[in-house]
Amino acid sequence: MHSKDKIKWRCRRGVLELDVIFTRFLDEKYDGLKESDKELFVSLLEQPDPLLQKWLIYGETPDESFASIVDLILS
Repeated sequence: MHSKDKIKWRCRRGVLELDVIFTRFLDEKYDGLKESDKELFVSLLEQPDPLLQKWLIYGETPDESFASIVDLILS
């Protein structure tokens, strides 16, 4: 399990829009997630910003392994 403070630090990105999306999700929904979804979120944070922008800002279909967490973030 990861410390929420460390996850919050990893939510800081080079793209302001991603900062806002990830920080809001962490603050509002993270605590209510299943443990497997929490781990998937942490894995998502390891992806490069251009790919995250495609999925979370430009609406491109994410890699299948991240589809469920991207849907949660966007909901």
